[in-house]
Amino acid sequence: MKPEKLIICGWGPYKEETKIDFEGFAERKLFLITGQTGAGKTTIFDAITYALYGTLSGEIREKGSVRSDFADENTKTYVELQMTHRGERYKICRNPEYLRPKKRKSGANEFTKEKETASLTMPDGTIIAGNLDVTAKVEEILAMDAEQFKRISMIAQGEFSKMILANPAEKTAIFREIFATGFYASIQSSLKQHADAIYREYMICQNKMEEDVHMLTVPGEEWEKISTAQHIDFQKAEQFLADRCKLEKEEIKKEQKEEKKLQEELLSLQEKKTLATQVNAEFERYENVCGKLKELEDRKEETELLKKQLKEARNADILSFEEKGILEKEREQENRIQKQQRTSEEIESLKEKIKELSQLYENRQKMEEGYRIKELLTQLKQNGRDASEKTTLAQKELLKVQEEYERVQDDSDRKRMAYERADSAYRKAVVGIAAKLVKEGEPCPVCGSLSHPHIAHISEEIPDEKQLEQLKRDFEESRENCSRLFERALHCKEDVSAKQEQEKESKMQYEKAKEGFDTLPEFVKEYLDKGIAKETFAEKMTAFGEYGILQKEKEKALQELKAEEKTAKEELEKHRESFKKTMHKMGFATVEAYRKALCKPETLEKTEKSIQTYGEELASARSMKEHLETSLKGKSRIDEAPLLQAITRNREKSREVANRIKESSLLTEQIKKSLAGIREKLKKAEEWKKQYGIWKDLDNLASGNNEKRLVFEQYVLAGYFERILKAANLRLYTMTDGRYELKRALKITDGRKKDNLEITVMDFYTGKERSVKTLSGGELFKASLSLALGMSDCIQAENGGITVETLFIDEGFGALDEESLDQACNTLQTLAKDSRLVGIISHVPELRERIENKIIVEKKNEGSYIRQIYEK
Repeated sequence: MKPEKLIICGWGPYKEETKIDFEGFAERKLFLITGQTGAGKTTIFDAITYALYGTLSGEIREKGSVRSDFADENTKTYVELQMTHRGERYKICRNPEYLRPKKRKSGANEFTKEKETASLTMPDGTIIAGNLDVTAKVEEILAMDAEQFKRISMIAQGEFSKMILANPAEKTAIFREIFATGFYASIQSSLKQHADAIYREYMICQNKMEEDVHMLTVPGEEWEKISTAQHIDFQKAEQFLADRCKLEKEEIKKEQKEEKKLQEELLSLQEKKTLATQVNAEFERYENVCGKLKELEDRKEETELLKKQLKEARNADILSFEEKGILEKEREQENRIQKQQRTSEEIESLKEKIKELSQLYENRQKMEEGYRIKELLTQLKQNGRDASEKTTLAQKELLKVQEEYERVQDDSDRKRMAYERADSAYRKAVVGIAAKLVKEGEPCPVCGSLSHPHIAHISEEIPDEKQLEQLKRDFEESRENCSRLFERALHCKEDVSAKQEQEKESKMQYEKAKEGFDTLPEFVKEYLDKGIAKETFAEKMTAFGEYGILQKEKEKALQELKAEEKTAKEELEKHRESFKKTMHKMGFATVEAYRKALCKPETLEKTEKSIQTYGEELASARSMKEHLETSLKGKSRIDEAPLLQAITRNREKSREVANRIKESSLLTEQIKKSLAGIREKLKKAEEWKKQYGIWKDLDNLASGNNEKRLVFEQYVLAGYFERILKAANLRLYTMTDGRYELKRALKITDGRKKDNLEITVMDFYTGKERSVKTLSGGELFKASLSLALGMSDCIQAENGGITVETLFIDEGFGALDEESLDQACNTLQTLAKDSRLVGIISHVPELRERIENKIIVEKKNEGSYIRQIYEK
């Protein structure tokens, strides 16, 4: 089974319809189901399991509790699964039982239970409905039930780590359920029970024979003494029953003779009664036939009239075929006349078209010149519009540049004046600037004095050198911008002049072409002004020549049609004369008389059948009357009442005899049955004793009372266990780089136990075996995963009809380091090859990085949502 699409609605944490597309994982079949704890990852497998089998995957989950608490009360709760199996596509829809609002609300209780339903759509479109029927069909298709599916397709969190650490008794219980080896345990129990049962049979055989004697009731004192004795003499009882059985058989034979005599008398009476019934019935039939014959003879005149009408109708039917031929020829003649008229009209139409086009054809060169000039005028007019638009755009650009130049020029003037004011102030304050350099005790840069009692103060508004330099740079930059805009304005002005010149040139060319157009003849200009396309004119010139040829062809065809019409008219008249002669010959004076005789085929057939039926019924009635008169000659009616009374008395005597025979036969059968039972039980008593010794030996062997202290079921389970460990070691070898191998412990440490399913691990690094309980958390997960995959393979191999195309692994990866995680992923990737789809259910962040195909379950306050990511 491989899922393609899953729809979950109103289910668990999913409050509304949620779709999961598994087909997106088709290329790389390993994918991850991840999300926060409690987000609803395992719910996806629950939904798949419920869709298939109507049950959930976990032991603590109940299908009655899956209704989402987040869902709106009008949201339905259901799952829909589309899957493929062995190349065939199936679709399953299920909904559990849950409370929904009533459609018609009334009273305090406004909710009602939505019943659990299911439907399965087969590959051929057939639909199977009903929970039990759908589940049964799914089990038949997948060849496994729900429990097998959950063990084979779902490796649940913690389940296999529990198994690997479980004691042998717990493993026995688990494997017994998986491989159904309870059958072998039942054999052990059955052997013991069978031995005990044989012993009990031997001991209670006497009691059963006593019960047989007590339960049998035989009339007479002798049997009363035998059956009530404290110690029954079974030999005497056997002899008595044999004698009594013989006596009852003789009595039955005597009664059977009497019964046979009564049956012979009854047979004779019944024959007389049957003869009387037949004679009376013939008299009744004779009276009915006479009545019917009179009725038929009264209808004779009516039938003769029908015969006459039938003859006329047949003659009219023959004439109708000839009349249909004449009508057909008249229609053909009418068609010829209409065709002549259409041809004449077409000739006139062609003449009009030729007349209309003749002037154009004679002046076709002028027309072509006119079309050329008109195309040139259109092009020149468009060129003029283009030049005008370009001139307008150039003028707008010039105006824009001029405005920008004026703005930049004003800004440059302001920056120049600011710089000049600052430069003047700077020059005037140069002494003050020198004063800045004077320090007490150092020579003045102007006078050289070491004493500076009155140092000049500098105004705060006087710029320093850096500020002056910045004002200068701003002014020069503005001046450069102004120069660039000036050059650009000159270029725009030149461009405007050039565009205006182009526009003027286009207008001159247009006027010149217009003068050429005005020199054309008036009818040419008028034709061109109508806006008729040049191609249309060319088509008309071509058509002008074709119209002349077509006119000649039509005139020739018209002459042929007239000749044909004349010949057909003469032939039609001949057919009309022939029809009249035939009509008179068949007895019809007028056409109206002929048409009156016509009738529908079904009416003709009905009339003919009615006449035929009348003749058959008349002949049959006459024949039957003659036959009955011959048969009843010399006979009279018979009274049946005395015969019925005699038959009733005979049947009452026969019932009395039959009851006596029945009572004797019943007693005889009871005696024979009891006698056979007593004889059989006496014979079997010795057989029970011999069999008990054989079955007791088998019981000791199967119950573990042997040298190896191995019970029968443990022997079978050990075989399955060895195969599981062998399959598990194929994966464990890869995931541990060949370090570990799982083995079954062969030594029995406790002599009181009779099970041997203990697991040890062989450590090839140390060369020693040790308990699996000594493995670390990550190593234990690898061993558990290997054991789970090995068990899945073995179960699949054990059940030949099972095909595992999808495998889900729920949690456990959190205990692995990075290397171990890679090894586990590689192992699972090998499982995903071929056609198997492998899904990991985990919230471990490292897996998100390693597995590109993901189903991300996002947990929010209003419920969970699904987001899918596919491999790029």
